[in-house]
Amino acid sequence: MKWDEESAELRLHGDLDIDGADILHALVTEFDRVACIDLTDVDTIDSSGLFALVQADTRARVCGTRLTLVPPRDSVRRIFEWTGLDARLTFAVAG
Repeated sequence: MKWDEESAELRLHGDLDIDGADILHALVTEFDRVACIDLTDVDTIDSSGLFALVQADTRARVCGTRLTLVPPRDSVRRIFEWTGLDARLTFAVAG
């Protein structure tokens, strides 16, 4: 995690399931301006994790911040496509 007075950047790893979603929610609540969440090391994601990311994005917008997600591996990325969240959330361009 990186943090300064302007914004925070989070790097997630493992499973973004109900337990991971609770942790993400706590971090997003503690740091109002989460500008980036790195999903590179996320192995799996379920509906709780997806919901937590949508909540994080909504909170960022309310706080005047644009949340950018670093794309996950292909097996996890497909879930965003299947649910249509790839159009709702902002992903960094792989370079």
